[in-house]
Amino acid sequence: MNLNIDNLKLISVLKPVSPQKIQIPSRPSHAYVFRESGAVDYDFAGFKTRQEAGEVLIIPKGTAFTANLVGNEESRYTVINFDGDFSITKAMKLNLGSEALRIFAILDNLAAMDHERDIFWMLSGFYEITARLLKTEQADYHTRETLSLMEPALKLLRHDLFNPTLKVSALHEACGISDTYFRTLFTSQFGVSPKKYILDRRLIHAKQLLDSGECSSVGDAAELSGFEDPLYFSRVFKNRYGYPPSLDLVK
Repeated sequence: MNLNIDNLKLISVLKPVSPQKIQIPSRPSHAYVFRESGAVDYDFAGFKTRQEAGEVLIIPKGTAFTANLVGNEESRYTVINFDGDFSITKAMKLNLGSEALRIFAILDNLAAMDHERDIFWMLSGFYEITARLLKTEQADYHTRETLSLMEPALKLLRHDLFNPTLKVSALHEACGISDTYFRTLFTSQFGVSPKKYILDRRLIHAKQLLDSGECSSVGDAAELSGFEDPLYFSRVFKNRYGYPPSLDLVK
């Protein structure tokens, strides 16, 4: 995929739930739409496609389309809205493949940030996602082979990420390979070590719980995010965000 962006202006990063049906006569900005769950049928003035979990739609500014939810299953997605001189003029779909886990981790991080306070971090995440999208069509046999080898660990992460009993050592054991080889493969694919990936995702989840008011205490947010030790949670949270965890967090 060839993609050129100039005069970039990041507008927003949103994590909504798909309605049953939506009709857009002219999209007001460019967008990356990342499907996290469920499926949606799109019709871009004749170009019809079904977007499922693990796929991204790139939709240029001014595009008209309709979207219909498939079935009754809830479908969640993340959309990045932006302006700029964009070389893509027609909607297109990409399968994220081996980039999916890393990209969705970045998206979770972006959605938890404050647009005004963290704009430079958000831009950094946006550029990394764009760079990874450029790689999706260049994935070779070794990438697919590596992803297949790591699939038992990725499945374990999907199901037990917030389970405090999950140990990093269980990941390479699930794949039947050495810890050193697994860490090398994981880091080359997702840009961070398995330990840092788990910690980052847990911290993001805890912050979202505290921001939303869905927990009655900091301890509950820590436990639901996979932290057994509340003192350790408070320390790593403050190191990450610059302030201690609190039910009175201001976004």
